[in-house]
Formats: sequence, structure tokens, C-alpha cells
Amino acid sequence: MFGNKNFNRGNHHNRHQSEQGVCVCPKCGYSIPHTPGIPCSSKVCPVCKSWLVRSENSENKNELKDSEPTNKVMTQPTPPLVVYPKVNPDLCTGCGICMDVCPTNAIVLKDDKAFIVDDLCRNCKECVRVCPSEAINE
Repeated sequence: MFGNKNFNRGNHHNRHQSEQGVCVCPKCGYSIPHTPGIPCSSKVCPVCKSWLVRSENSENKNELKDSEPTNKVMTQPTPPLVVYPKVNPDLCTGCGICMDVCPTNAIVLKDDKAFIVDDLCRNCKECVRVCPSEAINE
């Protein structure tokens, strides 16, 4: 029935060849070539310890060599690639519900107010969804 060895191969569009891009630190600009099958968000920047994010920036692709990390810092300020949730201390009641749902324990109480540690935050925004006083914003 499926004697053709090329059955369903056309749908892959040579993904292994077209997977490009880099994993970039949104804080300092450190970047490494993206490895297909390994999420950039599973890698940590060795410079500032932030989680890396995927970028298709073509100028970074041309500068990188195979699996050779670069410590190049972007020369012009760019808007952050990742916007972490922030707590409005005037609205926060210190209930701790956000702490309970945070998968990385990135939320701590300081002076009975929630505080999000950006270096630990994975930007899942669960805290934004569960905050009863709407004190946490994207």
C-alpha cells in the first residue's frame, strides 16, 4: 500500500536544514547558535544568568560560527525581547497565591508585598492570571 519510500517526506520541508536563528540573552545580548530540538529557554546566559530566548535576527546569524559562543554586546539599545511581569506594591495584598502557582519559585515576599525575581522568572504569567487584586501586570 505504501510502497513509495518517499511517502510523506515532502511535508517536512527539510526542517533540519532550514532551522536557523540564535539563542539570545534579552538582558546583555550574549548569543549562541540555536540547536534544533533544544529550546533556547532551557539555556542560561553565562554572563548575566538570564534565560535565553529564540531570535531569527539575520545579522546575528552571519556573525556566528558553528557552536562558537560570542560575548558580543549589542551596541545600540534595543527594546527588551522579554517583558517580565511586575508587581504593583500599592495593589498587592501579600496573599501569596502568586507564590503558590509560580513553577520556578521566582516570587518572594518583601515587606508583605510580592516581588518577582526576573532572573528566576520563566515568563509563564501564571501569577498574572491568579492574582486576585490584579497587582501583577505584564
